Amino acid sequence: MIFNFLNFKRRLVMRCISLMGLFLVLMVSGCARVSESGGVLEAGGFKHYVDYFNETDDEIVVNHIANSESWAYWL
Repeated sequence: MIFNFLNFKRRLVMRCISLMGLFLVLMVSGCARVSESGGVLEAGGFKHYVDYFNETDDEIVVNHIANSESWAYWL
């Protein structure tokens, strides 16, 4: 049996195209699912961690956004 390089290359390209199509379908369906639910995490579920950190942290250097204002800006 002789190895046919062109046939191998064609099959490889077709498999890559199939995998890229599958990846695209999974990405689109995943993005649609996240946008419908509004995200993965509920913000209220971990706000107490931020509050606890702000109570216990001695903020020696205040950067552009202080720790006490971080919830409004970042989360």
